[in-house]
Amino acid sequence: VLSLPAVGVAASAGRLYRRLFTVKALERMARELRTSATPAHVGRVMADALEDPSLVILHSFPGDAGVWVDESGSPVPAPSAGTERAVTEIANGNWRIAVVHDPTLAEDPTLLQTAGSYALAALENDKLTGELRSSLRELTEARVLGIKAEHRGRRKIERDIHDGAQQRL
Repeated sequence: VLSLPAVGVAASAGRLYRRLFTVKALERMARELRTSATPAHVGRVMADALEDPSLVILHSFPGDAGVWVDESGSPVPAPSAGTERAVTEIANGNWRIAVVHDPTLAEDPTLLQTAGSYALAALENDKLTGELRSSLRELTEARVLGIKAEHRGRRKIERDIHDGAQQRL
C-alpha cells in the first residue's frame, strides 16, 4: 500500500531532476556563450553543459546546403544516427547545425532544440561578426587609398598651377 505513494514521489522527483538539469544546462550555455564564439568553443560548452563529452557539432553554412563541416572547418560526411550516437538537426533559415550526441539526450528534445538554437545563434553571430570585421577592414583600406589618391591629385593640380605660373613669368 505504501509503495504506490513512493512510486508517485519517485516519478515527481525524476521530473524535478530533469527540469533542474535543463535549467542548469541552459544557464551554463548562456553564461559561457555571451558573445560570438568559435565552433570548437561552442561544441565544448554544449558538451559540458549537457554532460556528454563525446558530443560533436557539425555545421552547414548558407549556400552549402549539402556540405557539413566539423569544428575545424573540414568537410565531413552527412551525419547519421546509429545505436551509439543520435543526431539532432537544428535550422534557422539557411543556417544549420547537426548535434551528434548520446541517445539518452534524445529523451528531452526540447532541451536539445533550445541548447542547439543557442549554439546556432552563437555560431551565426561569430560568422557574421567576422564578415563585418572584414568589410570594415576593406572600407578602411579603400578610404586610405582614396585619401592618398586625393592627396596625389591635389599635389598634381598644385604642380600644374605652379608650372603654369612659372611659364607666364
